Amino acid sequence: MKTLAWLGSLMLVLTIAVSCKKKEDDPQPQPQPQGPQLEVLEGELTSEKTLDASRKYLLKGQYIVRAGGVLRRLLQNSLYRRPRMPVSSTTKR
Repeated sequence: MKTLAWLGSLMLVLTIAVSCKKKEDDPQPQPQPQGPQLEVLEGELTSEKTLDASRKYLLKGQYIVRAGGVLRRLLQNSLYRRPRMPVSSTTKR
């Protein structure tokens, strides 16, 4: 009988503890990312556009470069370029 009363009171205490949990009605706004801004590339390009390595781009759907359009990339550092290997006439392939 004591065990049953003890289990009943334990269940009552646990129910009260769980039901008294703090609820947030207003969720906190999500912080905006502090990194480079995201630029969306979509549709058609008919002019000149240079992509900068310091920015982030999202390719959404098809991005078509039409006649007269030029898409370039801007390299910030020459470390991104692969050095050209000299081709020797004695090198066998």
